[in-house]
Amino acid sequence: MELASSILLFFISCVLLHLVTLTVSQQSFLRYNCLSDKGDILHNQTATLNCTVGTTYQENLNGLLLSGFSNSEPNHGFYNFSAGRNSEKVNVITLCRGDVKPDVRSSCIRDSVPKLLQVCCNPKELIGYYDDCMLRFSNRSICETMEVSPRYRMINPENVTSLDQFNQALRTLLDGLRRKAASGGSLRKFSTRNISSSDFKTLYGLVQCTPELFERQCNDCLHTIYGRIRDCCDEKEGA
Repeated sequence: MELASSILLFFISCVLLHLVTLTVSQQSFLRYNCLSDKGDILHNQTATLNCTVGTTYQENLNGLLLSGFSNSEPNHGFYNFSAGRNSEKVNVITLCRGDVKPDVRSSCIRDSVPKLLQVCCNPKELIGYYDDCMLRFSNRSICETMEVSPRYRMINPENVTSLDQFNQALRTLLDGLRRKAASGGSLRKFSTRNISSSDFKTLYGLVQCTPELFERQCNDCLHTIYGRIRDCCDEKEGA
């Protein structure tokens, strides 16, 4: 995928951090992970599938994915649902970017369902990332839970010209976005903003948490992810 200037993108479990809005329609996942019940990655897009006979959990998952839930309009871009009981219970979360239109939200969720069935077999947890939405299925409770892994990132290869000034502007931007998103209500925790840096470039930002998280959880998660920016993306115009 080709990156525009000044993009910083992270999808984190129940949290989405995205600098600069992308509007490209995705035909395939940007990234997906198929996890075991211990959280180990069974396979992702680099793996070749070798599926075995499905379990009761897999049958419940397939039934949920193929049911009418994917045709329902996510409430302000967020949807959560459960099916089954005990160890075979399936929990699902979908989160769409706060700035996409309802028809885009619906099509993103709907189109992702058959793709998840194609790319993952017999997992306990599946995570699929699009530009407009993300989906997560698990055999454990994933709502009202702040998690910062697994993480996914994309990096703009271009370097900034004035690192100190850029980092100062970035901190100002991210801190403002974090506070506004975390203080959002139970329907949406979302914020977008842009500021000008000293080299006369405009820096754009967008952050989002799943709205069922408490304000402290959203704030802590974004703060944690901000701390990872230097590790992956220092000196870059975006990621």
